Amino acid sequence: MPVGRQAGPAPLLLQLHGRGGGGPWFNKMAGFVELSESAGFVVAIPEAIDGIWNDGRDPDARAHGRPDDVAYLRGIIEDVQARLSIDPSRIYVVGM
Repeated sequence: MPVGRQAGPAPLLLQLHGRGGGGPWFNKMAGFVELSESAGFVVAIPEAIDGIWNDGRDPDARAHGRPDDVAYLRGIIEDVQARLSIDPSRIYVVGM
């Protein structure tokens, strides 16, 4: 997770791949990691289980064995905050 040159805490961008995709593919297409190095933000690229996010469209997702991806993403944010200086008021999500 690269950080560009800047003073103070950096913004965090969570980059979520589309259904059936993956982080490396989405990053190759979007280029946020490369941009982050010059623009001064942190990128986290999580992977969904089986390539499918539990995005809330299925109200019975947990009953069908889908993970709690909101908790997963919160955990990623907490992990990044523990290791890097990020600004909790500037956390953004982008995806397919």
